[in-house]
Amino acid sequence: METGDGKAGFGSGNFYADPAPQIELKSPSRLLHWGKVAYEKYWQWRRF
Repeated sequence: METGDGKAGFGSGNFYADPAPQIELKSPSRLLHWGKVAYEKYWQWRRF
C-alpha cells in the first residue's frame, strides 16, 4: 500500500477468519516501496 513520500506498507493475513479478521501490517518503508516497484515491473514484463 503506497503511503507517500517514497514509502509503502504491507498488509497480509486471514481476512476471512472468524469471528474477526487476523491481519498483520508492516510499517511503511522505502525498502517495501522499492520491492513493490520491482514486483510491478516484473509482473508487467511477464504479462506484456
